[in-house]
Amino acid sequence: MAKKYQVFISSTFTDLVVERQEVIRTILDLDQIPSGMEAFPAADFEQFDYIKKVIDECDYYILIIGAKYGSTDEKGVSYTELEYDYATKSGKVVLAFIHSDIQNLPVAKSETREDRIKKLNKFREKTKKNRLVKFWNGTESLKASVAVSLSQAMRQVPGVGWIRGNAAASEELLNQINNLRNENDMLVKELRQYKNKVVKIEGIAGLNDGIIIRYSGIGRKNPTYGRRDATRSMTWGEILVAVGPSLTSYQKSSSLSNLIERYISDEVQDMSSVYVAATDADKVKIQLIAMGLVKTYSDTQDDDYVEFLKLTEEGREKLLIAGSAKK
Repeated sequence: MAKKYQVFISSTFTDLVVERQEVIRTILDLDQIPSGMEAFPAADFEQFDYIKKVIDECDYYILIIGAKYGSTDEKGVSYTELEYDYATKSGKVVLAFIHSDIQNLPVAKSETREDRIKKLNKFREKTKKNRLVKFWNGTESLKASVAVSLSQAMRQVPGVGWIRGNAAASEELLNQINNLRNENDMLVKELRQYKNKVVKIEGIAGLNDGIIIRYSGIGRKNPTYGRRDATRSMTWGEILVAVGPSLTSYQKSSSLSNLIERYISDEVQDMSSVYVAATDADKVKIQLIAMGLVKTYSDTQDDDYVEFLKLTEEGREKLLIAGSAKK
């Protein structure tokens, strides 16, 4: 998002009116925001407090020095020099432009008192210390120097700047979208890394250990007795034989109970329409995952979250062992 930088223009006032106006136009041509005290040609200490606030809001400080020292405070320091001192102490990027031939300027634009000439020369020398300055002689050279120096400063030392309120909101929203996109990409990458990862927990039951499966069904010989509850003791090897062949490819997690029900229904002769307790089916799923025999995969179907199960390589090996033992 393109920023606009605010530039404070400091100089003596009455002798450099034309030059200030040209510098203002130059800053506007660079699509930046000029700032100064054009509306307050009379300087006083109370006004200077306001000037300091304006300088604080600016990104760059331009100082133009001609042949006048300017209005002074009660201590004899010009307000232009006070502005310069405040800008340097505040850490602003200061661009100084000093007239190179003040001896040939008209008397109306020059100092005539010796004490003020000394203060002006001292001020000029102070601005030359510890920084590069540009010299100018005429409005055209001043405009050119300001354009080049300010462009370099904005490129090499970017300020805080200003942007339109609606543009700031759009930029903030764009940043939020980009952050969410990056977070989503990271989560997708992690999912790809871990979706096939099997978590094995130490101390988990072996294939010969057993579990009690609770189920209900309808009696085959005398249906009038209706539904009744029963239990079936199964080893984990037996459960693996019951569900494993169907899990060589991905199956919905919900189908696990159906596979167990089919197995029990084939083994139990006196009952039909067998239904395994949902909590026991969940225990079977969790245990098979913990044993490292089954892995899970999640996806969406018709906007619904769906979990799939599939045998791991270890699950395939254990299925062969369990199947051979059963035979």
